[in-house]
Amino acid sequence: MLRGISVVLVAIVLGGASCGEVANPDAEVVTVGALVPLTGGQSSLGEAVEASLRLAVDIINTSLDDAESPWRVALRIEDSNSDPEEAFEKLRVMSEDGIRVVVGPFDTDSIVLAAPLADRLSTVLLACAPVLPDTEDDNDRLGRMFPSLAHEVDTVAAELDSNGVRHVAFVGRDGDWSIAYIDMLADKLIDRGGTVRGSVLYDPFANDVNDFGDELAELTGLVEQAVDSFGADSVAVVLLTQDEGVQLFEQADADSVLSDVSWFGSSSMGRLPELLASADARTFAADTMFTAPLFGEVDSNGFRAVEQGVRDVIGRDVPSTAVVAYDALWIAALTINQVTDRSDPILLRASLPSVLGGYAGVSGSFVPDGDGNRAEGGYDLWTVQSNGTDAAWVKTLAFDPDSN
Repeated sequence: MLRGISVVLVAIVLGGASCGEVANPDAEVVTVGALVPLTGGQSSLGEAVEASLRLAVDIINTSLDDAESPWRVALRIEDSNSDPEEAFEKLRVMSEDGIRVVVGPFDTDSIVLAAPLADRLSTVLLACAPVLPDTEDDNDRLGRMFPSLAHEVDTVAAELDSNGVRHVAFVGRDGDWSIAYIDMLADKLIDRGGTVRGSVLYDPFANDVNDFGDELAELTGLVEQAVDSFGADSVAVVLLTQDEGVQLFEQADADSVLSDVSWFGSSSMGRLPELLASADARTFAADTMFTAPLFGEVDSNGFRAVEQGVRDVIGRDVPSTAVVAYDALWIAALTINQVTDRSDPILLRASLPSVLGGYAGVSGSFVPDGDGNRAEGGYDLWTVQSNGTDAAWVKTLAFDPDSN
């Protein structure tokens, strides 16, 4: 049955799924949860993820129906509000309601909080963001849908190096994810003879989170000192924000030293549509050749079909994370499909490793590495480039950390 479902996955995507009622109303219904950031700092991503998950559940149920399976999957989406504490609470409620497999969260800080709770509540958590190195290393209820955070940091470090950047100032959220990101990237800069000029961090949940006057003033001082010492070509700013990075760009002084250096970001800002929608943010990003990574797109019919299916719903470009979410729901369904008691957390936990080891999804393989992270997968670098009076996200490089 596992093999049968896997084989029809791409064929059904390309052929179109029936997005209607389940043909067998007497089938057992198993609910899979999803912690999706429909509001807050990742709402743009959340919209794409929701569309992807709804596409996946239709196709999965069509597959189960065609295979005359005795069960069907239902999807319960909870809004995490892009807030780790809210994700924690929503996970607790879903677990109390008997949901044993959950897709998400979609940010690293939420995973830090949610992983130990999932372990205590016997819930299989399919983490849809890079996991910090010390996040429940031995937690066999944590499925890792992305490579380690080090893969993304390696991508940014290599791009800095190729652009001759040796000196970096950071600005972004204060949290476990950003601090780990800074520490890892700082080590690589220092190994290459570079320096960290300072870090300007803010509380992402403060009431005035969209007022970056103080942060930009402090950042300007750090960049001025670095440019005076090393020259603008060897200095850059690394931005570690979510969607509020658009407001930071809007408030950055285009006539200051901040526009004289290159800007780079993390995957949370990669290909963000709101950045192009704001004239001031778009102009500043284009002037500074703002570049950010995203998990690598796969040149396959399956990937493009899912991408197009989501684009048809949301009407814009689709971040690769949304396609990974599609695969995550399939992994949830295949894990459930392997067990006889589909509500037994022990059986589900035991089933997950074999599913991860044998699943070839539309975004690639999910075989884990020695640390339990997804082994396969590089990153694409996206840059905001001017196009006459407009600007666009342009894919400038495909990077595989394991081969560079």
